[in-house]
Amino acid sequence: MERTIWNRQSGPDFDPRSFYTFHNDMSPNNTLSSGLQRSAQGAVNMTVAQTFSSSENWQLYLQQGRYFIRNYDYGGDWQLGLTESSRSMPRLLPRSGELGQQWTLTRQSDGTWRFTNGLLGNSSTLGLSQGNTVPGMQPSERGADWDILINPSAGEPKDPQMFVDVKSIEVGYPICLFC
Repeated sequence: MERTIWNRQSGPDFDPRSFYTFHNDMSPNNTLSSGLQRSAQGAVNMTVAQTFSSSENWQLYLQQGRYFIRNYDYGGDWQLGLTESSRSMPRLLPRSGELGQQWTLTRQSDGTWRFTNGLLGNSSTLGLSQGNTVPGMQPSERGADWDILINPSAGEPKDPQMFVDVKSIEVGYPICLFC
């Protein structure tokens, strides 16, 4: 079994002045979307690529070694995340520095990416199960690999809040499994 080294990175793999689309082999021809012009009230799911064209565009904003994921339609005041009461289904939430809105993206050997969340640590990844269009946090590696594609047709973020650092970033502590 290949071992992945988990660490916080200091330099971005993604340009915050660009938008990206997220694709998963468990839902071919679809992309992660937030509904049409904020109609989904923060919920995300997989929709046919280029159907809800603006809501399928995501900014990956690196700050202090973690990513904050913001959506084209929702702007910089909202970020993808989890809460203590909803630890399995990510949704767009009002921007904060809470652990649930902090993401680590780890490149896999095949060029895909895995998303882990600061609230849950490395014990689960964002993924899709076969035939499901709603992504969730899962312990399985199946359906956990995402293609992240730049979308130049979306242009640069126009909302100035997309470039504002998150205040009061919560710091998580490692969980010791053998203590």
